[in-house]
Amino acid sequence: MVNPLGNTHYFALTRMYRQHATFFTIVLWSVLLLSALISHSATAQSSGSWEPVENVTIEQGSRFYDRNSRLYFTDNMVSIEGDTTALADLRLVVTDSTTAVDNAEGMMDGLPYFTMNDTSGAQRIFFARSRGAFSYTLAVMQFTEEVTDSDNDGVPDNEDICPLDPDNDADSDGICGDVDVCPADPLNDADEDNICDSDDFCPGDDTNMCILVSGLVLGNGSALENASVQLGLGGTTLFTDMDGSFSGAVGPDTLRNDGSSNFVPITINAGGFSTGNVKVKMEGDNRDYSITVNLQQVSDILDEFDDVTADGGVVIVKEGSPVGSLEIPTGSLPDGATQVVGTVTYLNPETDDLLSSPGGDLLALPEGADPNVDDPVTLESFGMMEFNLQDQDGNEISELNGPAEVCMRATTGLVEGNTIPLWYYDEEQGLWIEEGEGEVVERDGELLICGNVEHFTWWNYDQPITTHSCLRYEMRDETTGESLNNLNWYAEGATYNGSSPARGCASGNDEFDAFTVKISMPLDEQSIRVYTFLGGTKFYLASDADSTYSLTTSVTQAANFPTPTENGSCLTGTLSGACWLLDYQDGVADGILPIDLSNINLPPVITEFALNETFLLMGESMGLSVTVTDPEGEDVRLDWQTNCGYYGDTSLGSIDNTPQNGISGTHFSNTFTAPNSLSYPVEYCQIELTASDPQGAETIANRWITVASSFEYEVNGVVYGTDGQPTPFIDVQYFNWDCEELNQTATTNASGEFSFSLNLQRCDLDGDQQYYSTGAVIVFFEKDGVQWAQEQYLDDFYNGGIDIIPSIQAASASSQTNGCSIADDGSTSCYLDIFLPTLWSSLSGDIVDNPFVSEIGLEISLYSFEEFSNGSGYVWLYDYIPMLPTDTSYGPIPIPVSTGEIYLYGATADDPSANRYYEFDIWSQNPTERDIGDFDEAPVEITVLNTSGDAVTGADVEIASYTGGTNVVDSGNTDANGSVTLYGGLGYTNGNVFDSVLGNRYYFSSILTRWDEPRIIDINGIEQCNVKVTVFDEVGEVVEGLVVQWFGENSSGNSTPTDSNGEVTFNVRPGYLNIEAYDGPYFYRFVEIGHCRLEGGLPRAIDIDISSSRAPVYYLNIL
Repeated sequence: MVNPLGNTHYFALTRMYRQHATFFTIVLWSVLLLSALISHSATAQSSGSWEPVENVTIEQGSRFYDRNSRLYFTDNMVSIEGDTTALADLRLVVTDSTTAVDNAEGMMDGLPYFTMNDTSGAQRIFFARSRGAFSYTLAVMQFTEEVTDSDNDGVPDNEDICPLDPDNDADSDGICGDVDVCPADPLNDADEDNICDSDDFCPGDDTNMCILVSGLVLGNGSALENASVQLGLGGTTLFTDMDGSFSGAVGPDTLRNDGSSNFVPITINAGGFSTGNVKVKMEGDNRDYSITVNLQQVSDILDEFDDVTADGGVVIVKEGSPVGSLEIPTGSLPDGATQVVGTVTYLNPETDDLLSSPGGDLLALPEGADPNVDDPVTLESFGMMEFNLQDQDGNEISELNGPAEVCMRATTGLVEGNTIPLWYYDEEQGLWIEEGEGEVVERDGELLICGNVEHFTWWNYDQPITTHSCLRYEMRDETTGESLNNLNWYAEGATYNGSSPARGCASGNDEFDAFTVKISMPLDEQSIRVYTFLGGTKFYLASDADSTYSLTTSVTQAANFPTPTENGSCLTGTLSGACWLLDYQDGVADGILPIDLSNINLPPVITEFALNETFLLMGESMGLSVTVTDPEGEDVRLDWQTNCGYYGDTSLGSIDNTPQNGISGTHFSNTFTAPNSLSYPVEYCQIELTASDPQGAETIANRWITVASSFEYEVNGVVYGTDGQPTPFIDVQYFNWDCEELNQTATTNASGEFSFSLNLQRCDLDGDQQYYSTGAVIVFFEKDGVQWAQEQYLDDFYNGGIDIIPSIQAASASSQTNGCSIADDGSTSCYLDIFLPTLWSSLSGDIVDNPFVSEIGLEISLYSFEEFSNGSGYVWLYDYIPMLPTDTSYGPIPIPVSTGEIYLYGATADDPSANRYYEFDIWSQNPTERDIGDFDEAPVEITVLNTSGDAVTGADVEIASYTGGTNVVDSGNTDANGSVTLYGGLGYTNGNVFDSVLGNRYYFSSILTRWDEPRIIDINGIEQCNVKVTVFDEVGEVVEGLVVQWFGENSSGNSTPTDSNGEVTFNVRPGYLNIEAYDGPYFYRFVEIGHCRLEGGLPRAIDIDISSSRAPVYYLNIL
């Protein structure tokens, strides 16, 4: 189709290669610049305007592709009706185009044009390739001369030095603005880096590396030498000098934005310390920054003997006290990982540990927030941990195949049942990102916050501070009146666990510095302390009681500033709400805080704090040295002290605590001697150094070492078989992953006795490790033709097996009670009886939706024996049971009464090395059925009653099941009978019920074990079950007279001694049930009973068999 004056032709460009984008951009820029020069030149010679020519027909040709130039082109024919003799200076103009014209002769008024000498031939136009619909419009124009003012600047074009620049070279650089690459910048590009100075972040630096960052890295109070400092993510890496100092430069390409400001991310690593993640926030035109970083010493080290897959995981210890735990189920480990080692660092939010928190400002993005739209919030911390983990081959473990449980010690004020959001630190965004939540639970008498994670980095239990307030200030030198904004100021919560750096803020034309802090509410007043760093030391703002202030290193002398009761925030750099004056409670408040700097006395600086060893035996000594320098050059004094202990109990090592004195810069030395006796085979010793000057200013630094009882061990004991009797002539293998040359096998004698002699001094211990392992003993045994193995660590107290510690502490070599004692010659004698399981059941089931296409290996591991008390150990199926993909069932397999996992491995259609795992609970010697496979429609029948026993209609019910290869979520509403049937996968399942009428929420858990039989769960069921508990000792004999205590969720509790058959019977309603014994053999069981409906007209009978020698089975699901 054709039109007068022009025609529009549309077509779609099917491809545009990304790699040519830069090339096209450069070509287009060159064409536009050349066109502007041609247009300027033409119009400068004569005045006039370009007007469309009438009676013109333009026929646009089809699109073609030129492979050489990689451009599209069209051929366009122009015909003009009538007399053309008066026509001259014609141009074919592209008046509109959706993509750039590549071969234009010039530009007029921003439009590409082609000079027309005649109309006899076609005009070929080349276009850049582009995605999307394509169209262009052409017109023929002729120049009509006239006197005009093109740029409307009041100067005719024929007199205008810049006829197309109304500002007439505004920057006076001799280049008209319409062709000036930097029209508002007279220097244009002074450093010749192709960036106009007005837009150049580094206008005087052609390397664009103008952000200077210097700093001081401390570790537990002393300078750290040779710490790596990475400026930017993946950027330049520097190393600190002997004074802990570093300095380097970066460019604007390293900048990130956290929704509050631009910042340079800095990552600091030093052996034995936590990772330092620092944000250097950009402030206006400032390009020179100084920071102080204090790293925390690693809290705990996980080695080969720490089994994170055990029930309850491993206990995390800091300075000899438990601070949390980590559990990674086998199925959650990354593919190929069979072992987890590494370090864990815990930061106590109720101490100055928070100074080492990533980012330093607890700035966060709540779940569901959009970082491009929503403002970040600040957090109040309840504890954080860093996990640096590797597998058995040294590969970093970051992402998991399923959830892991992270628990941290609950802080003051939290109570059982509280839920706390869980957050991880994102280095790229410089923010804490919300992901999941934890619940405060009681375990072993301690309150912990526990939640699930699926990757490892820094994790933090926090609650967002959703209502902020703002305090503005200006710090000035009291004597000179000069601003002290060259110092970095911070606010920390005096009444809450949080911190906030100062931020530049603007309100209209008013610019100021401010803190965004937690708001005060009626009956809940909050307050902050303000501090800065001088020479790496933290100085608080202290009131002089006359509206002036001074600086102090004492937190008790720090001024407390109440926070406002009015909403306000400067998190984004722009004031939202109100911002009060920091000194608003002073008599004459103006926000200006004069500070007396005349009497500031910097404390001594501790460097080169070195220990000759990090591991000692009892009574051994080691040297240590340190350099102490006073910034003012005054004399220094050193005071030393030490203490040792494990899990809070202390004993004394020794160090010369006579004060040492010397001039500034003196290199001091001392000697530490480990205790001559220990309460435990391994204890942690702290060496603390206080350096002070004559004015009393002091710096404290500390280091931790490990002290062990001995290298020599004598291990003796008896192996008791599955019949409870001493087992003669069975092999007991000793194995030590850290020292394989000690591996050996002992065979029991006719009385079932065995003995090992170990000398760990033969091992080449790594000087950096903080403890050593005493290894494990393994017994392989047979039960009804099936091979099993039982493994027991000699030093299980490293893994949090707290129950064995009292026996180790109290045991003697002749007591015949499991434990260790230290002989006069320094050797450690351990008595270790090994009790193989005596209570056995059988396990069998169907295989439904078998995913495997090759031979399958079936293995079993038992949770209940992973931790041990009084002699039991970790038990697993030694010889895997082969199965075929065509098998539809397995078993029966003889199996100890326990909880555990069935583990399958083989090839699936998608994965040549796939695996599946299925939990099971065996609570009595009765046969147990447990179906396995990828079946995800196992029925669950839930009935909801209120506390009066009436059906609840319309309740919201949801279940989530987690099994070998299946994650299934299902939900529904109860009918008129209060019932609903949902479907889940074969495996662990949890659920919740919400009664919107009464506002009640109920939780339950189960293991779906049968694919074709519904699991029945009655919430507030009124029927009662008859429970029979039978208690056996370590050799399988019933225990008479043991007082068993029990109480239920919906049943009152009681305590009853076992009868002559070792039995206790009682009735309970559905719900959770606690069963425990303290007097004599100890055990504890937590049971969830799903229903108590009549079976055969009689109350449902539940048998629970307990071996009191075994470790507690904390969770059973009897449903």
